[in-house]
Amino acid sequence: MSRSMLSIAGILIAISLWSIPVHAGAGPTAAEIVKKSSEIEGGDDSISRLSFRFKKSDGTERKLVYTMAWKEYGGREGVNDKVIFFSESSERHSHHDQNDDFAHSVLTEVDLAPRKPDLDEHTLLKDEVFNGHDDFVVESVPKSVSRDYPYQKTRRWITRDNFLPERIDYYDPTGLLIKRQTITWKRIGKDWVWKQVVGENLITDERTVLDITDIKLNSGLKDEVFSARTMRLGKDSIVP
Repeated sequence: MSRSMLSIAGILIAISLWSIPVHAGAGPTAAEIVKKSSEIEGGDDSISRLSFRFKKSDGTERKLVYTMAWKEYGGREGVNDKVIFFSESSERHSHHDQNDDFAHSVLTEVDLAPRKPDLDEHTLLKDEVFNGHDDFVVESVPKSVSRDYPYQKTRRWITRDNFLPERIDYYDPTGLLIKRQTITWKRIGKDWVWKQVVGENLITDERTVLDITDIKLNSGLKDEVFSARTMRLGKDSIVP
């Protein structure tokens, strides 16, 4: 999807895509490391609160808050997963469009959705300590140029023990480092979920912070949750 087509729905759905099962058999190669890092075990369903804070280059800030429910279907009847979300509150005037904030978000749909590992060539550059963790540093270069993917390459810092991506550096088509994303993870039982995601535009000094709180995993969400009726009833109707 091109940047001109970015939307609130697209960004929130991209967030939900990290909740997919991880498969066994990872090896030490760069490709296997990236594959593992794109398939984090995130539970069968979840309810969470998403708080976005946008800091623009002029220093102004804005906040938007959502409740999101997600459920994995594992491809049954052609459905991989379903997601529904509700706007809780936003610091805006009545004439303000929330899409205006997301249009300037440092964290975009392209950045947040897990990218298929086989779209890139991967190289293991080094091992490095980041945020107190022993990490692999892997460089990924697209196999082909696409208008939907605006980066010449990325570099990922991925934990050696659990294959969690902690930092991603993004380079523009000229090779200039333009953006950095850092991810803090939280373990709930055997599952891993995002606790915070920070996006920094290293050129404009813009910053987007996503905090994920009030996380409820594996609560047995019913299929009926993902319906027009639920949208009418509001977020309180999805709490088990």
